[in-house]
Amino acid sequence: MTPKILIIGACGQIGSELTHTLRSIHGKDNVIASDISYNNLDIVNSGIFEILDAQDYTSVKVCIDKHKINTVYLMAAMLSATGEKYPMKAWDLNMDSLFHVLNLAKEGFIKKLFWPSSIAVFGPTTPKENT
Repeated sequence: MTPKILIIGACGQIGSELTHTLRSIHGKDNVIASDISYNNLDIVNSGIFEILDAQDYTSVKVCIDKHKINTVYLMAAMLSATGEKYPMKAWDLNMDSLFHVLNLAKEGFIKKLFWPSSIAVFGPTTPKENT
C-alpha cells in the first residue's frame, strides 16, 4: 500500500527537511505538507500544501479525509525560547495536537503516527551525544 502522508508542521526546521526527504521517496503527490501559515515558500511550492491548525481537531480530520491520509508526522511545535516564555501556549500546542491525532488514530483514520520529541525537554546540561 502506498503511504499517503500528512506532515503537520512541515514549514519548520525539521519538518521542512522531512518533507523534502519523504517527497523524494514517495512522490510529491503522496506527501501533503501542512502548517499554520505560508512561512516557507520552498515547501509550499514543492507539492501539495494545506493551511492547517494542529490544535483544530475538525480541520485536521477534514484534511485527513480529503487526502485519504494513512500516515501522520506531527512536527508542529513551538521553539524552546518561546515555549519558556509562554509555557501554557506551548503545552496547549504540544498536547492538544497530539491528543487530536491520537484520537484520530484510535478512531481508525490514521494507521501510522510519528511524534518526535526534542532534546530541549531535558535541559541545557544534556549531553549532545548518546541521549
